[in-house]
Order: sequence, then structure tokens, then C-alpha cells
Amino acid sequence: MSEERKDIKADFEDFVSEKDPVPRRIGEQILAAIHRQIYPSRTQLFLKVFTIHLLVSCFSLSVCSQFGVRAFEIYDLMTVFMQFVGHTTCLVLCGLFYFFLSTSAIVLCLNTQDVYVVRRDHYAVFAVVGGFSFALFLYLGTEVYLFPATLWIVGAFLGFFGGISLGAAQKRFSLKL
Repeated sequence: MSEERKDIKADFEDFVSEKDPVPRRIGEQILAAIHRQIYPSRTQLFLKVFTIHLLVSCFSLSVCSQFGVRAFEIYDLMTVFMQFVGHTTCLVLCGLFYFFLSTSAIVLCLNTQDVYVVRRDHYAVFAVVGGFSFALFLYLGTEVYLFPATLWIVGAFLGFFGGISLGAAQKRFSLKL
């Protein structure tokens, strides 16, 4: 056994043989800190997700308008989609692009435990973030019809879950390194 392992083993045996218990207040503080890390506040997590989505949406809407809504005039990916794949597929690709970018950023910016909660409650997160995005488009005065909206939602759904899956896989891979 290496010298370092002997030291660790000796420290552990010394710790286990200790007769003085950890003071109750310190034990409760440690358990509370661990609990906060394992079970993050849903309110704080929602605010993080919402903030990231809002920031990424400004960029996304600058590159690919959604239902005619643009943030800034940088580039219009929608015209490229329309030119090569047509209007119907464009709606799916626009929703996919919008949510894939947002979800990928969310997963990359959050810590591992927050990502776990987002993945566990993915339907609720998609409903809230998607509902907010759709409500914002409506508030801005876009004309949204059932069929195009359905296609956009299908793309958004695929982009959301693709972003979560790829981002979580990247996080797992980086943890192994």
C-alpha cells in the first residue's frame, strides 16, 4: 500500500474511533447545505432557466425570426430555410433552432444537479418556457394560425429535447475526463 493510502486509511480510522460526536448545530448545517445542493430551489432554477432562455432568445431571434418576430437585424436564417426546404419544413426548423439553442445554453450554464432537475421535469420546463415564448409572440402582435403553430411546436419540442439530451451527454462526458 502506498504511503498516501496509508495516511488516508489512518485518518479515516482515527475519525471513526473519535468519541466526540459532531455538534448538532454543525451537523444540521452540513445536512442543510447538502440538501440545498441535491434539491435546488425550483424558484431559483426557474429564474436561471428563464434568464438564460431570454438572453439566448434575443440572439436566436436576431438570426432566425419566429412568426415574423425579430430582435435585431443580424441575419435571417428563415429565408435560407424557406429557399431550400419550403414553408412547412421551415416552421419545424425554426422552432427546432430556437429551442435547441436555448436548451443547449441552459444545460451548459447550469450545474449538474440543476440539469438533473431540468431533465427530470422536462415536460413541465418545456411547457413553461414554450408557453412563455408563445405568449410573448402573441403579445408582440404576431398572427399565429393552428397548423403553422403546430409545426413550430413540433420543431420546438424536438429542439428542446435534443438540446437537453446532447447537453447532458456533454456534461457527463466532461465529468469523466
